[in-house]
Amino acid sequence: MHDDKNMFKKILDYLYYQYELLAQLIPLFAKIYIKIHRPSVIKEIDMCDISASDRIIQVGCGAIPYSLITIYKKLKIPLVGIDIKEKAVKKAKYYLKKFDLLEKIKVVKGDGTKFDFTNYDFILISYGAKNTDKVLKNVLSNSEKDAKILLRKTTFGKTDNIESILDKYITKRKKMLLTQESIFINKKLKK
Repeated sequence: MHDDKNMFKKILDYLYYQYELLAQLIPLFAKIYIKIHRPSVIKEIDMCDISASDRIIQVGCGAIPYSLITIYKKLKIPLVGIDIKEKAVKKAKYYLKKFDLLEKIKVVKGDGTKFDFTNYDFILISYGAKNTDKVLKNVLSNSEKDAKILLRKTTFGKTDNIESILDKYITKRKKMLLTQESIFINKKLKK
């Protein structure tokens, strides 16, 4: 059963990635994609009490960095996104450049399992990020002691590794889209 859930997540990740690549070619698809996800991102901003003074990074920003775009439009602050896929990084830069956002939202190739997060106050770990449990462990060990973390994960089934990590912290959870929940972790609030 656990393998079925992993396979389902892999299929969803693949479909999201392919849709983002298609949305690069058809601007209407990108607008729809951003419009569908915008309300969830706004709820996350409020849930996590993100402010204009926070230094923000997203792990797994994808080819259409809708979260970063939404956060930028709300807070008007510079943001950073990383993605492990070079193609996604190139596509995201191309997309941001078309809308004059490349100077405001920096996107670079990066592996969330090894990245140094010490310069960031708020770290968003995307639903589609690979090796989510390893990324979360790295974020917790390589970020400021009062960092705020938002983890997007599937609602179908619990991942024992992730749940054992989360059990150490006081969290807020909110179901967002059909298969996604957002989990806010304030690193300084340990159980």
